[in-house]
Amino acid sequence: MTSCSPSDAGLCGPGVSATAAGHVERLLLGAVELTTGSAMPHGCLSVNTVHACAPGSEPVRQEVIARRMAGEAALRRRFERAADLPGDCDPRALAQLVHTVTDGISVQATSGRTRDHLHQMADLALRTLFQL
Repeated sequence: MTSCSPSDAGLCGPGVSATAAGHVERLLLGAVELTTGSAMPHGCLSVNTVHACAPGSEPVRQEVIARRMAGEAALRRRFERAADLPGDCDPRALAQLVHTVTDGISVQATSGRTRDHLHQMADLALRTLFQL
């Protein structure tokens, strides 16, 4: 299991897409790869931690939530700078939706969905979001 926050990685630097659609594609496909790797248990540590903390671990849960919210805020800022999104697109809502999809990928990976199946789901999400 990885400690993943897909929106934290890849916001700048080599290989980053200039388009919002390209950036989301990289995040979704990256989430599939991170959560289905053969050298580790499937799933995402931060997604599982938020849902499975014991009552005495509330400070850990709150830290994980804070880090995930920071990642979502970074993704929102990236979308605010995107020139290729429609004017009526809400960057905050889009960032929340992308996080919801990446979380779902993690949950499905933990539940045993295959990498191929999750790639199909990521492709469908991309086509739906960006009418590719």
